[in-house]
Amino acid sequence: SLLLTISVSCNPGCYNGGKCVEPDKCSCPAGYSGPQCEEAACDPKCRNGGHCIRPGVCSCPYGFMAPDCSPICSMQCLNGGSCTAYNQCSCPRGYSGSQCQTAVCQPSCRNGGTCILPFFCACPSGTYGSTCEHHICRPGCLNDGTCIDKKCVCPPTHHGDSCEKGKPFCMSINKTKQKSKIQNFP
Repeated sequence: SLLLTISVSCNPGCYNGGKCVEPDKCSCPAGYSGPQCEEAACDPKCRNGGHCIRPGVCSCPYGFMAPDCSPICSMQCLNGGSCTAYNQCSCPRGYSGSQCQTAVCQPSCRNGGTCILPFFCACPSGTYGSTCEHHICRPGCLNDGTCIDKKCVCPPTHHGDSCEKGKPFCMSINKTKQKSKIQNFP
């Protein structure tokens, strides 16, 4: 029996453990590709300017980290924020700040109110409303009085701190025209 060996050559040679299977054609091991098995494959792919240097290993530029060269934020992005560039958070609606740590209220809280959650103001004593825009009069305004700047503004028919006092009515007769007229006295 005669054994015949045929030798094939690849020029240039096969890299990274590749085998020459036909003239100038390499069979590459898992994780490598290219005509000479010179290209490493990374899954997930290297992002942000990173390069795959061996299977599954990215060489990343400063500010980005393996395995896929995602951005580094040395402080964690809070409240659902995401790290989009080196030490830079992208904040969801309703938050701001370098770490998305600050709740945003639009319109702003008024009268000393504090924005504690997105679009939610904590109101100081004596105020209420979605932006703390209303004042509370103590005691409350009576007889259709309206609280403005912590004071009751009374209708023409009442007076007092809480509009609790009715104004006396007086009836006068105009003798020349013989008509009755109601007049308010303070």
